Amino acid sequence: LVAHPGEMVRLDVGLVPSSGLDGTLRFAGRAAVSPADGLELLLRKPDGRVEARARVDWDGAFLFEQVPPGSYTLEGEADAFAQRGLALEPRQTPLDFGSAAEPTWRSGLELRLVRIPR
Repeated sequence: LVAHPGEMVRLDVGLVPSSGLDGTLRFAGRAAVSPADGLELLLRKPDGRVEARARVDWDGAFLFEQVPPGSYTLEGEADAFAQRGLALEPRQTPLDFGSAAEPTWRSGLELRLVRIPR
């Protein structure tokens, strides 16, 4: 698309509504670098299949985009969390992302990280 000064250009863009989720993962009360940096969070369907994955950033932030409508459980990738002696508390968080007609965006979910004995 190249528009020239004074030229009107019509551009039709199809928008597809989708659901998503963003939040943070950290120890209670701490805002420092997250020890979960690089670990994966999973959105699992009721039948056990993993629908989406999100990697935790250095500051504990995570983001799931374009999540299909439905019910899910948010959990940490168990083996990787266990290798670092970490776990989510609670270990699973149930989430519902509405219908295709009414997508849901959940923002600011705060997950708590705990150390587990090795």
